[in-house]
Amino acid sequence: MLDFAVASVRMDRLDAAALARDAVAAFSLRGASVMGEGIERSLVVDADPVRLRQVLDNLIANVLMHSGSGCPVTVRVMATRDGVEIAVSDVGRGIPHDELERIFEPGVRLGADTTGSGLGLALSRAIVEAHGGTIAVESIVGEGSTFTIVLPGGPAHPAT
Repeated sequence: MLDFAVASVRMDRLDAAALARDAVAAFSLRGASVMGEGIERSLVVDADPVRLRQVLDNLIANVLMHSGSGCPVTVRVMATRDGVEIAVSDVGRGIPHDELERIFEPGVRLGADTTGSGLGLALSRAIVEAHGGTIAVESIVGEGSTFTIVLPGGPAHPAT
């Protein structure tokens, strides 16, 4: 079994909103319906830009794959009292309640009709946890899902 308990990260000052803007733009260029909210205002955190972008790309790609064609995806970045929250949401099929925690386990895929190895969300969780953050999902079948990353570091502040 693969162990993602320790993911390596190289911390640096990073504008989480700029990272989200870049991800939204990249997916939009590919023809995906991805929109940003709160990505205009700079929010700085200590994070690995390559690894955090890997997580964000994985979440957006997963949501696009599982939400159904043409379903819009929203990437939202906002300051919290303890840092920065990045959320990726859809209004698609949703995930059954009993599968919500299991989807972060290595090798888990929720449908025979999906591609991939089932490792992306497990790796994403390991990367976020290596940042000292959390990743969670909320979902209602038939209404959609929201994956939320919370990165710590004290109150988020605008970039200077």
